[in-house]
Amino acid sequence: MGTITTGVVSISRFKLIPSKRQEFLDAHRSSMVNAEDFINKHANFFFFGFGRNENEWVSIESWKDEEVLNQLRASPAFKQTAKLMLDCLSAPAEISVYAGEDGPLTALDKFPVGLSKVHPQDAAMPVKYV
Repeated sequence: MGTITTGVVSISRFKLIPSKRQEFLDAHRSSMVNAEDFINKHANFFFFGFGRNENEWVSIESWKDEEVLNQLRASPAFKQTAKLMLDCLSAPAEISVYAGEDGPLTALDKFPVGLSKVHPQDAAMPVKYV
């Protein structure tokens, strides 16, 4: 992997209900079982992990093609897993997006500040772009 100066990077923050931490991780891990080839083909990079708070999980990611990601988000499997994960949160999920230094800032226009229209609307907690 080299330097990425175009495209979009997103940092997603999820505040977990402590008693549902394992349920959240199980849902995420089950979704990743067969995703390695997809991620290797379509993502610039992907990181999942925790900060200093064991109940704050982050995903840092960059995709080569936003349309492929939109197709993934539209799939029943993604919607089901995302809902399971969002149902384990104590606060809305927050996604910050950043444009590469050589890419146009207009790339961020696809992610207006406010509630996400591409993530499940029927979960216990929503997703919002900040």
